[in-house]
Amino acid sequence: MDDQVLRPSPIAHNVDAGGLGLRLWQYPTTPKNSQKIFHVLFLHGYYDTGRSFDSLISCLDPDIQAWSLDFRGHGQSDKAPPGASYHLLDHVKDSFSTITHLNKKNITIDLLVGHSMGGNIALMLAGSAPEKVNGLMLLDSLGAPAEDPKEQPARLGFALEAMLKEYPPHFCHSQEEAIAKLQANNPHLTLEGATRMAEHMLCSDPQHPGRLLFAFDPRLRGPAPHRYPEETWQAFCAGVKGPTWILQAENGYAAPDGEYMNRLKHFSHMKLFTIPKVGHHLHVDAPDIVAKYVNQYRL
Repeated sequence: MDDQVLRPSPIAHNVDAGGLGLRLWQYPTTPKNSQKIFHVLFLHGYYDTGRSFDSLISCLDPDIQAWSLDFRGHGQSDKAPPGASYHLLDHVKDSFSTITHLNKKNITIDLLVGHSMGGNIALMLAGSAPEKVNGLMLLDSLGAPAEDPKEQPARLGFALEAMLKEYPPHFCHSQEEAIAKLQANNPHLTLEGATRMAEHMLCSDPQHPGRLLFAFDPRLRGPAPHRYPEETWQAFCAGVKGPTWILQAENGYAAPDGEYMNRLKHFSHMKLFTIPKVGHHLHVDAPDIVAKYVNQYRL
């Protein structure tokens, strides 16, 4: 891209989310002349980190100040303490705390961009606290699967039993092995995309020299204790006040049919775009293309 910004390495900030430390990344940029700064906060997906947006952010216009968050238990954010959880609502509260932290520094989030699980969280936040989010962009995401309320007792019982389990950490012996695992678990994920994801999700295992750990709390693998009925997701969509752009991956998971098509009807200002020839992880497989949409959103 002609206007690509060669940004220095991101600056690490710490956000206090009710005693839990969250890592917030700020990507320095130098706007031209007297350009107004446009603030964008990126929310990553499950078993990912905020740093997987690095390549995308490097393609943004210089008047865009990008921020990205490591969710609790992911990347460099704290793990939840014993007895705490990793439910969607926990991540929504952490995202709310992060935006409030920035608001106290006189920074308003002009656009909230969420991929996959991060998109579900962004939708819940924008729909329930629209005063915190001026604009919304969902990357192959349109809310979590719905479930009949009658199924909730069994789901909760299953989740309670799972609390008694111990989940061993995921490990590997090289970055190449990690990349191979990411591709094996994610259809359509390219080598380049998997490399971008793996770069910031590995850390040394202090108990086993030479072994690498994925930088995630093993308890993230526990089942969800609750799923909303479809009417609730439609209400979240209706609660969004700012313009919503949805970027659907041609080979992704969030196909706009069935219940998802019904959700689209509830946004007051919505545009749907399809990104061809990419899978679910479009932010790492097509960072330049997604960046073009972020650049265009503010125009």
